[in-house]
Amino acid sequence: MKRRHRESTRLGKGKTEKWFEKRGEYILLALIFIIYFLLVFWYSSLIPLGKGVDEEAHFLYVEDVRDFKTLPILQVPHRGHYESHQPPLFYLLSLPIAFLGGENWRIWGRWFSSFIVAVAGFICYLAGKRLFGDNKTLYLGAPAFLLFLPGNIAISAGFTNDTLAQALFALAIYFFIKKEERNWLWAGIATAGAILAKLNCMVLVPSALLVLILSLKSEERDIVLRKFIFFLAPILLFSGWWFVRNKLLYGDFLGWRIFQKAFDSSPHPSYFLEKGFSWGDYWKLVLITCYASFWTPLIKLRFLPWGYYFLPGVFSCLAFIGFLKWLKEDENNRLVLILIALSFFFLFLSFLRFNLYFFEAQGRYLYPALSAFALLFAGGLGRLNKLLLPIFIFYLLILALASSSILY
Repeated sequence: MKRRHRESTRLGKGKTEKWFEKRGEYILLALIFIIYFLLVFWYSSLIPLGKGVDEEAHFLYVEDVRDFKTLPILQVPHRGHYESHQPPLFYLLSLPIAFLGGENWRIWGRWFSSFIVAVAGFICYLAGKRLFGDNKTLYLGAPAFLLFLPGNIAISAGFTNDTLAQALFALAIYFFIKKEERNWLWAGIATAGAILAKLNCMVLVPSALLVLILSLKSEERDIVLRKFIFFLAPILLFSGWWFVRNKLLYGDFLGWRIFQKAFDSSPHPSYFLEKGFSWGDYWKLVLITCYASFWTPLIKLRFLPWGYYFLPGVFSCLAFIGFLKWLKEDENNRLVLILIALSFFFLFLSFLRFNLYFFEAQGRYLYPALSAFALLFAGGLGRLNKLLLPIFIFYLLILALASSSILY
């Protein structure tokens, strides 16, 4: 009897372990999304409607399209409609909510925006499964990083096109990870959508083209050429019209001239130079502000005590060291890793270029490529020690709770 009891107990434990092994991943994934939506709900309750980052102007864009049945044009002066230069995809997708939501459409619009970031997190999870294989810690840790980052939670709690740019950027990365030719076609379609969500997602184009050039060493020229055509054709087909429209309306393909005129009263580097700053002082201010506002929200120009930012710096350095180790050891995925890294690096360069003209040192400008950063961060830490990533994810939750004090 005792032997039978021990055997049945052992069988019961075995079944439980097998059940958890099969379903534990999905339980953890569901828990990540539950925590994310709870944090979004909390942040949203703390940020008055229309007071999120540029939120009122994003709402006005949708209402302009709804009321006038045409895409808005950026005017000088802009009279509060200063997001009218943005590509239209996010706002067109929001239109049904504006039509059906009545007086409360803006509240539903916020939830639509937060749902898109959840989709970005799920795509990051799928991309992680492709990149990390069977390593659950890494492919669950990457979306957890994206969804628990306090600054990104604050973006998700508002209404902004950054959310769609982030999701479509993640989708392009997902397709790049697989090397088959057809995936370059899908990556091109995702990139076209990302560009129509936010123009700075164009950084995916030079990143991909540079990697294609590098791949000439290991692949036949015909295959590389087909990948190039598959990638570039949908971008020209689906998003090319936007650049033509800018040229016709504003005189240049990016709409940069009208943007400079419309935002002429915004802070410029010259303001700081006239205050006695050197260029070195100015760039130090830009980089410090960018670093802090990447990790925590920058809505009311407030930061947490600087001790909170120490651990993210340490773990970022460790992740970078791990990434270099990963890049050296993983020959199979080396070009993919270079592409992912270049996409974030080029976005950072565009951020620096922007700050040559305007003082806009907010870390959220790097969020379109947050999936790229999350994957490299997770993989880099994973190369050094399997416990580093879970420890940092736990710290992000502490940071998210603390950041509620600086929201509004």
